[in-house]
Amino acid sequence: MKKVIGFMNFKGGTGKTTLSCLTALYLADKKKSRVRVHDLDKGGDTAQFVTNLDHENMRSFDINEDQEAYDYIIVDTPGGITSDEIDRIAGVCDIIIVPFALSATDIRRTKQTIDALAAPDKVRLLFNKVKAQTTAFKDKGNVLAALGVKALKNHVGDRVGYGYGLASGGDALPYTCQKELELVIKEIIK
Repeated sequence: MKKVIGFMNFKGGTGKTTLSCLTALYLADKKKSRVRVHDLDKGGDTAQFVTNLDHENMRSFDINEDQEAYDYIIVDTPGGITSDEIDRIAGVCDIIIVPFALSATDIRRTKQTIDALAAPDKVRLLFNKVKAQTTAFKDKGNVLAALGVKALKNHVGDRVGYGYGLASGGDALPYTCQKELELVIKEIIK
């Protein structure tokens, strides 16, 4: 039975595409799962990643295929998506990951994203681009209380290695990034 994982946030630049690509790659490569990636961003970066990588277990989503033949469908949404679009997409997702950084703009747009969703019980916040030693991260409990939804226990650090890993098709993803990402993905798919 397939699981649909959506990466959503009204704000652009929160890491939705990077996380979509690396999650799909991890599931296809490390878990040997059959993964389809649905890129809704007009830029098409996620679809291009899938095409360039040409992994036997990972393909772009095709509405004409039997969707029960997949283990996972990863949905990458663009920043600037409308409330109606985000709610419609969320309706088919089993879990919605809302990545964000601890900045005033990210928090505000993340709150707007959560408020637009009719099913906040599906939402899990993902602290992304984390600088773990900062006061902002140490005091994240106040942010979580204000946003009013659950967060993943694990987070993604602010590491240039994620960009290198994405550019190399995962080959250059540093060990620290691999382990950090693995913890996040295991939490998402449990």
